[in-house]
Amino acid sequence: STFFISFTDALYMTRTPLQFNVEAVWYKVADKAHTGFTGEPLCMAISADGDNMFVGMKNGRFFRVSGLNTVMDASSGSITDSLFAVTTTEITLPIDGQCVTSVSVDPRNNNKVVVTCGNYGNDNYVFYSTNAMADEPTFVSKQANLPKMPVYASLIEMETGDVILGTERGIYRTQNISNPEWVADGHCLGEVPVME
Repeated sequence: STFFISFTDALYMTRTPLQFNVEAVWYKVADKAHTGFTGEPLCMAISADGDNMFVGMKNGRFFRVSGLNTVMDASSGSITDSLFAVTTTEITLPIDGQCVTSVSVDPRNNNKVVVTCGNYGNDNYVFYSTNAMADEPTFVSKQANLPKMPVYASLIEMETGDVILGTERGIYRTQNISNPEWVADGHCLGEVPVME
């Protein structure tokens, strides 16, 4: 098992979160000084293979940290060591001044990633990529008929591939993120803010 924690300008991981008889060894896998990882994190999501972490920031910046499976000991886990093979890539999102509120990785395909944004008064709050592992990934708006409101949470459902959102006005779902038609899906919950 692996556990991650992110602070302003830094991402750490440990491989011993459930070994209570030993002290956890933390590895700094991204930071401002060595990898350009900067900002105050609001959300993180890891790929199903455990090798890629996506981190969204309050200032709208978005990062992919790859090669996490190579971190196994003090040498491979030292950001200043020549054996360190983790790479940090900043991904430009088509947003202006919005915070990144959630990120979801398709459990069946690391390239498929949903990113949501907050703040009021914007036209687009949901973005999707089919090439998130590329050198220069592209994210496009999937706002479609979704009301213009902050989106706080997202999930790509494992079995169906449906995308489920927690928004300012309840839960919305689409069965086809490539060409979405968003449907309110809160049943008895109603139009209340859904944060997670």
